[in-house]
Amino acid sequence: MTINFSLNEADYLNFQLYIASISPRIKRTRMISKILIPLIYMAFALQSLFNDNNNALFILFGSVALIWFLVYPYIQRAYYKRHYKKSVMDNFSYNFGKKNELELENELIKVKNENSESKISTNEIAEIYETPTIIIIKLKGPSSIIIPNINSVEVLSLKEQLKQLVISLNIKYIEDLGWKWR
Repeated sequence: MTINFSLNEADYLNFQLYIASISPRIKRTRMISKILIPLIYMAFALQSLFNDNNNALFILFGSVALIWFLVYPYIQRAYYKRHYKKSVMDNFSYNFGKKNELELENELIKVKNENSESKISTNEIAEIYETPTIIIIKLKGPSSIIIPNINSVEVLSLKEQLKQLVISLNIKYIEDLGWKWR
């Protein structure tokens, strides 16, 4: 089965954001920044209430904690998106719009573009993710293959072949069609 496609900035950005959203390290870092800072402000608020009997500082620190907890996730989300967008522009902009060809066989994946050609054993596939906009074939190690998830006969056929490959290789096919960067 052969499929032709090209990737744009949004595809690379969605790939980076999806990988970040499933990374345990990044999840932990984001959760700590969301919860730890408000807890520190609440500790100051309680200390000012009980030790100094200062209601104004209690209200001030408590308000800052609440505002941080409610608003910071939106600021952090925008920060990550801006960071990854710059990274995509710096590292992948030369690939935008270039024609790629992916050929999937039982034992081999061939990926070609105008600059290179790769042959990858299907045993090197670690997991496959499907989001609303892209399909990610995660390889063992740091590499991945990104394919736009568009409604075409080629892509639907590719999905079916990937699902059969997942069964034979005993790996995960994760359909995360409700994913959105949050």
